[in-house]
Amino acid sequence: MPEAADRYYRPSNTAPISGIFTMLTVGGLAAVVMGPIYALVSFYDPFVVFSLFGALSIGALGGSAVDYGARVGKVRNRVVVHSVSIVVGLFLVYVSWVAYIGLLTGSIILSPQIIWQVIQIIAQQGVWEFNGEEPLGAELYVIWVCEAVMICGLVIVSGYRKRPPYCEACGRWSEAMGLEVRVSSECRDELVQVLETERYSALMEFRSEIIHDSDYIQLTPYQCPGCDESCFLSAWRVITEINKQGAWETRTLDLFKDMIVPREIIDGLTALPQEVPEDDVGDPNEDDYASTESEAVDD
Repeated sequence: MPEAADRYYRPSNTAPISGIFTMLTVGGLAAVVMGPIYALVSFYDPFVVFSLFGALSIGALGGSAVDYGARVGKVRNRVVVHSVSIVVGLFLVYVSWVAYIGLLTGSIILSPQIIWQVIQIIAQQGVWEFNGEEPLGAELYVIWVCEAVMICGLVIVSGYRKRPPYCEACGRWSEAMGLEVRVSSECRDELVQVLETERYSALMEFRSEIIHDSDYIQLTPYQCPGCDESCFLSAWRVITEINKQGAWETRTLDLFKDMIVPREIIDGLTALPQEVPEDDVGDPNEDDYASTESEAVDD
């Protein structure tokens, strides 16, 4: 019997050189576009909150660009993606300063050394006010450092998002099959055990379980678009209940992710939630009798 850990997909941590180049290219182009936009917002913004929102936005968008480059470049190594994200984040901060100083002085300065000298002058003289006060010196340095850390941090966080399993044989990311199957949450522990121990015939026992809309297990299958060998299954527990504020709230809890399963199991999933328990099926004769009795009362 296979170990439970062997039943789950584990990335190969491969990072092709072409993929790294793709991430740097896409992330760099995004920085060249978004850096000047953020500089414009910071330069003309009369309210600091707009600049804060701009920093959050370009950080998230920069990370999205890195994530897109990683997907296109087929990079499966988290450390490499984070490293590239740091480089892209720093480059984004650099481009923002180049554009901002250009707006301030009317000159495009590319030398990091000269840019640092200009930053020191700005810190001494100040450039904006907040609540009637003009931050100078150390205050500005703290603000700028926090701004840079926030941008780079968001690039790192957004640069590596949850990816579907990768088919090493075909060299393609798997895709969700557009099929969502519901199973009773009461059998969640047994479901995991059955799948991990490959006792697939026991799955038929779940067909007669009652499924409640307020608490159920959702199964989502993934498959490589190029072959039938790489099939995976993820499951979430979906709970809908009234929160402390008295409003309905839906929570999603991970049950398991990217479990390796045979193609036959994916094909058979469509039958799982379709069977209605016999106890819940009404007697047609009783329905007809009730309908007849109701008509008699009306007459």
